[in-house]
Amino acid sequence: MEQRADAIGEVGRPHFQVDERIIEASNEIMSYIFSVSKDNDIPVILHTESLDSHGMCGIMELASKVGKKDRIIKHFSQPIFSDNCGIIPSVPANRKNARNAPWGNEGFFLETDFAGDISKPNFVLPADSVPNRIKMLLQEGVEEDKIIRSMEFYRKFYRK
Repeated sequence: MEQRADAIGEVGRPHFQVDERIIEASNEIMSYIFSVSKDNDIPVILHTESLDSHGMCGIMELASKVGKKDRIIKHFSQPIFSDNCGIIPSVPANRKNARNAPWGNEGFFLETDFAGDISKPNFVLPADSVPNRIKMLLQEGVEEDKIIRSMEFYRKFYRK
C-alpha cells in the first residue's frame, strides 16, 4: 500500500501431488493476491506445478476474475514464449532455453534458481547463469541489440 513492493511472490500451488482441497485453498490464496496486487499495481511471481499453455491460461482466468490482467510471472517456467495468455514465462537460464528464446522480442525472462544451500551451491542453476548465457549467445552470433531489447523488458515490466 506504500508502493514499496517490487513484486509479491512466490505465490501459487504445490508442485507435488496433494489433496484437491489444498489446490482449492491455494487457488483462493492466489485470487486474493491477484486482487491485492491489482489494487496496488504490483507484479505477482507464481511458484506452481509445471504449467503448459492450458495451465497458464487457467491461472490467468483466476486472475482475470478479480480484475488482474497483467504483470504475472511464472517462475521456473517451461519455455512457453507464446500462447501463455499473458503470463510472463521466467525460464531457467540453461543453454537450450537461452538459445531458443525469441531474442529481440519482449515478454520473457531468463532466471537462475538456486536453493541457497551452502553444501549445494549450484543445486539448480548457479547465480551467474544469466550473464554467462548472454556471453555465450554473443559469442554464437546473436545480435547484441536483440538481446538488449529483450533484456530491457525487465525494466519496463518492473517500471524501473
